[in-house]
Amino acid sequence: MAIKTSKSNELYFSTYKISGKYAKNRRKKLERELKRNPNNEKQIHQALSNISAYRRKKPSTKKWSKTAIKECMIKKVFSKINLSPAQTSTHAFRIVWGI
Repeated sequence: MAIKTSKSNELYFSTYKISGKYAKNRRKKLERELKRNPNNEKQIHQALSNISAYRRKKPSTKKWSKTAIKECMIKKVFSKINLSPAQTSTHAFRIVWGI
């Protein structure tokens, strides 16, 4: 089941992305880092010149559902056990569901 976010949170996230707050915050962080580590001046100046791109994006990987987990467990059981076809399904069901 997916987690829903409220409309106010969605609005906040979209305004954060569009308004340029991201670039301001990133610039502040990089300038702070430059003060702490002056020996990394070259890398920090390179990062400062390329701030405009918004680096965060939605994850593209799928989450494991309970059904997918159970299917993988059944496949694992089938690959380990060599039983007759009639015994395999009941045996796998008992192992996966703990009966």
